[in-house]
Amino acid sequence: MNTKLNLLIAGLLTAACLDSSRVSAQTPAAAQVPEYIVIDLGTLGGDYSDAHGINDRGQVVGYSKTKSGDDHGFLYTDGVMQDLGTLGGKNSYAFGINDLGQVVGWSLIDNDNYHAFLYSNGFMWDLGTLGGSRSFAFGINERGQVV
Repeated sequence: MNTKLNLLIAGLLTAACLDSSRVSAQTPAAAQVPEYIVIDLGTLGGDYSDAHGINDRGQVVGYSKTKSGDDHGFLYTDGVMQDLGTLGGKNSYAFGINDLGQVVGWSLIDNDNYHAFLYSNGFMWDLGTLGGSRSFAFGINERGQVV
């Protein structure tokens, strides 16, 4: 039985080697070069911006240094960077966006505490906390569920 099995394996290996010589003689297909466009999003008046999310409509969210030196979340749509403002503190940071254009992130509400926010229809909503003094949001799906 072992002899028959060994002969079968040897035959398959020989066939594979013969077949592979035919395959290796073929010319591989040309590699596709990815196409992309680099866009300078600009800033909110400061010296840098940092993008963190993009949706299927090409809207981008992140944060940028403002002219006053604070960090503010932004929504970039059709070539325009919009300052999302804050929940009362100096800084905010946008990290996620869905295809409805709803943005999530976090903002200082005072000197020490951050709260997660949802920005929708031109308004920043404070999502509060689960009992602590801080909360953060990083993503949002198409049903408006925030994580």
